[in-house]
Amino acid sequence: MRNQGWSSRASDWNRLEAATAGWDWQTVPFADDAAVNVPRLPGVYLICAQPPLQTTQWYSDKELRTVLYVGRAKESLRTRFKHHLKRRDRLYRYRKLFFPHVHFVFHEERTLTENQIADVEDALEQTFCPPCNEIGVAQPRHVRARLGRPERFALAS
Repeated sequence: MRNQGWSSRASDWNRLEAATAGWDWQTVPFADDAAVNVPRLPGVYLICAQPPLQTTQWYSDKELRTVLYVGRAKESLRTRFKHHLKRRDRLYRYRKLFFPHVHFVFHEERTLTENQIADVEDALEQTFCPPCNEIGVAQPRHVRARLGRPERFALAS
């Protein structure tokens, strides 16, 4: 079973802190007109939302956010930004619910290898367990079924 919500393990938070120490995170609104402010460089990003409440009676910090999605851009953060804006998936439904309180938070990275960036993405996913990521869910290439025996499915590996 997949964890829900932020991790309660100190080891996850320590790993994330060590992996991103000294990073400069930038934030732009997650909207079409903000794409020009996202660089065409590789990096790591989060798509975050703030509560859509007009009042602060439920929370006192206007910077309160939850992570909806974590990803990495192998070549261009801007391309990934635009890609997510076009998709009609679970993230789209969250975006509609929280609009205009959705943000694209990113760190452009020029010095890490692709594997190191993947490790940071994994640390972010394990720490925040965002609802729009498919973390720990096996994605089979295809499912085979034997005719006449629908109860017997075998996942191809």
